[in-house]
Amino acid sequence: MLATLATPGLRQHNLTRLWNTALSDSGVVNPGQDGMVDESLAMAENRSESGIAVTTVMVRSDHDNKGQAKEQSLQLVWNKALDRLLVAGQGQISKSLKRSFDEARLVYVDLTAERAEKEIQSGFDFVLSSQMKTLSYQVKEAFLMRNRLDKAEDESEIGNAAALLLRKDLKCYLPHYITEQAVKPKAA
Repeated sequence: MLATLATPGLRQHNLTRLWNTALSDSGVVNPGQDGMVDESLAMAENRSESGIAVTTVMVRSDHDNKGQAKEQSLQLVWNKALDRLLVAGQGQISKSLKRSFDEARLVYVDLTAERAEKEIQSGFDFVLSSQMKTLSYQVKEAFLMRNRLDKAEDESEIGNAAALLLRKDLKCYLPHYITEQAVKPKAA
């Protein structure tokens, strides 16, 4: 999946497929009234007028010691106007994929790396560009719509979006899975 993001023709197509309206459809979040839409929700559903889209997707990673496939989350922030993308995951990517990301002006951050905090902040600065100051709060809130923390906290204790993504207790809410094959719905 990550390799397709480094390919310009595939990136646009595949990225647009990652967002859905699960939050609005769930009834947990109010989709808006009288034309008013929460900017964070719009970002989390890829319909923000700012051109910023934020999501979390679940992918299969390596297998555990029992042979079961493990899941891991990928956090994505996409600036559609500038075609800049920040992907944050757990684990290193190959050197060739890293080179492809660099050539395509995409940022991948391994959240388990020592320099993850600096790299994730730098990635946000690059992707959000001049919009960083005005949209940083909405980006954090968009991630909180797609994820939850193990324990409720005061907003001020969470920090910014970069600090949020580095949290070990961040869990995907209403997960969006990327699978090799389409999942066939089961009869009710």
